[in-house]
Amino acid sequence: MPTRDTLVVFYSRTGHTGWAARVLAHELDADLCELKEPRSRRGVLGYLRSTYEAGHGATRPLEALDCDPTAYRRVVVGTPVWNASISTPVRSFLAQYASRLGELAFFVTEGQRGDSRVFRQMEEVSKHAPIATLALHGDEVARGGRPAALGRFVDELQLTSPPLVLAPRGGSHAPGP
Repeated sequence: MPTRDTLVVFYSRTGHTGWAARVLAHELDADLCELKEPRSRRGVLGYLRSTYEAGHGATRPLEALDCDPTAYRRVVVGTPVWNASISTPVRSFLAQYASRLGELAFFVTEGQRGDSRVFRQMEEVSKHAPIATLALHGDEVARGGRPAALGRFVDELQLTSPPLVLAPRGGSHAPGP
């Protein structure tokens, strides 16, 4: 059983989505889980295969996860935008796990197009309305630092967290005002 209530799950072909996922996991005090595939997507052929599959809504097998996403109250799912679509590994993850997940939040990294379409696709595949969404453009990620949109996303997720309830010491009565 995880000690944290939030998990950040992501796929990253070039490293941009991975960078955003690591920053989010740190700021949310969340666990991190990278989606991996048995077949490489490197190089020109990997790029072409990625855009073709994404455009056609393909799913592919994933390697075994090093976490149990169903054990978390909230899962933040990150994908790059491929061909104005959700990436194949993230589509595969959502198709396999979404029916057993709690709250979902989505984030994308993109080259200036497709985020609203990808968020709709993620919602359709998962059959969950996200509690928050974040679109990071390539220039924001390339600059590094902390994009303002990322800060707003973290704040929004922290506002949706239930309050921490502590049991009173030495008794079962509720504390007074």
